[in-house]
Amino acid sequence: MLKGDFKELDSLNYSSELIGVVKQLLSQEPSQRPSAEGLLATFLQKGIQKDLKEEKKNNEVLKANVDELKTKLGIKKRKNSF
Repeated sequence: MLKGDFKELDSLNYSSELIGVVKQLLSQEPSQRPSAEGLLATFLQKGIQKDLKEEKKNNEVLKANVDELKTKLGIKKRKNSF
């Protein structure tokens, strides 16, 4: 995009991240536009980070549930024998 303006996306319907990406893609300065590889890497990295965060949260909930069940059953924690 070398000339012209575009209507900014509505922040009620679109995330600030998407609005920022669209602004970069439509930049009049070519050096300010992200490459396809850069966009893909950014979104893949963010997706992986989100998945890992979710997995960690799920593991913490599972551990708490196991600990609660052990307490209810009267199972004592064993120390590692290593």
